[in-house]
Parts: sequence; structure tokens; C-alpha cells
Amino acid sequence: MNYDVIDTAEFEDVEMPQSSTAQLTQSDDIDWHLAKLVDIANGNFGVSIGVTLTVNGALVSGLLISGKEYFESVAVELAKDSDNSVSMGLSEGMKELSEKRYGSKFNPATHRTAFIHLKNARHFLGGVFVPEDGTFWRGKLCDVSGFSLGLLKKN
Repeated sequence: MNYDVIDTAEFEDVEMPQSSTAQLTQSDDIDWHLAKLVDIANGNFGVSIGVTLTVNGALVSGLLISGKEYFESVAVELAKDSDNSVSMGLSEGMKELSEKRYGSKFNPATHRTAFIHLKNARHFLGGVFVPEDGTFWRGKLCDVSGFSLGLLKKN
């Protein structure tokens, strides 16, 4: 077999454009491309993008959503247990977090992207999706070691 040797000196380092992600994400552990997708979702309530993430060696697949949609949706889920005062209190707290963190004053250009939010998220463990129907999921961007666009589907 013949292999071509690539002279890396002919390639220039490619720098990420000076965007909010470039300026505010201070860790080399965070994939700037994924962080930019999260910025897009955070700045556009209601937008969702199918992604499959590798997190600590496990696969997590779901729809990337904004932090605002995540907190508001979790609040709705908690409020379904209206007979439980703890659930209702947590629901109100989630609504407040949604507004404080991602409300009308939210600006992706000044927001430090550190977390990713998914809906209909499922882990793929031993050939089985857990949970089968999906759930809301929040994780640290710095824990994601790889990703692909699109949802993982079992054949």
C-alpha cells in the first residue's frame, strides 16, 4: 500500500470567527461547532435540531432545544403533579429560572454557552433505548467528546 505524506506546513491554523462562542467559551474541551449550534438553539425558541452525543462513553440522542424551552417544559411536567406541593414549588422555580436565564433579555452574544439541552432524549445502552419514549436531558458541553447531526435510530 502506498500512503501520501501530507506536509502539514502548507495548512494554516484555522481560527474560529470571533463570535460569542469564541470569546466566551474558555475551554479547549468544548467543541466550538457544537457550542455554536447550542447558541443557535438558545437564540431561537422553538427551534430543534436532532443530535447524537457521545458523553462519557455513552450515546445520548435527542432534539437540541433552547435552555428556555427546556426549563419551561420541565416546569410543565412538574406541574402535572398538582397534588404535590413540592412538585408545584419546583415547577414555579423552573419557570423563574427560564425567565431569569433565557428570558426577554437573553442575548446569545453575551451568554456563556456551558450546557446543552435535549428533548425526547434517549441513552443507547446495550442495544436498547433508555427511556424508550425519551425525556428532557441537560448536560455539560465540556463532557461531550463527540457528536453527529441527526437522531440515532435502531434498525
